[in-house]
Amino acid sequence: MKVLLIQPLVSAEAAYPMGLDAMVPGLQKAGCQVFGVDEHFDSREAILALCREQQFDWVGATVVEHNSAQVGQLFAAIRTDCGAQFFVAGMWPTIHPRSALRRCDAEIAIIGAPEPVVAALMRTGRPGPGTASLRDGECQVLPPGKRVYLADLPLMDRTVFPVLRYS
Repeated sequence: MKVLLIQPLVSAEAAYPMGLDAMVPGLQKAGCQVFGVDEHFDSREAILALCREQQFDWVGATVVEHNSAQVGQLFAAIRTDCGAQFFVAGMWPTIHPRSALRRCDAEIAIIGAPEPVVAALMRTGRPGPGTASLRDGECQVLPPGKRVYLADLPLMDRTVFPVLRYS
């Protein structure tokens, strides 16, 4: 399974995508081949070309309210080039999953700590604890599972998002 993680434009300066990077070890353990792009460094055309070339199964992004429309536009452009499913993660999807799902046109919103939830989503291919999805216009929220402690998570993998790019 191929997964693309996208760090969308959030502000004028690039910030290391720690939330996305923290997902990488769990995704790799689940057998996924993980790719990462950052709109600060990768043009939209380059992202779309990568999607056409790799034909991703899942595409995910961290999203905040003020960039949700742009994330939705990017997801729409990617949909025309590959048959991926889409998820959004971050503080805004956690607080307002229905709005995040609609504005980003994603299938799944990750609620709370994304690391174990995204890995489980890739293993099962369907919503599970800690996710929200739209069904017949209604937001179906599955409460988070057990609490995740930072000390129990694997260290971030800094190969998908090379740290030197951000230095």
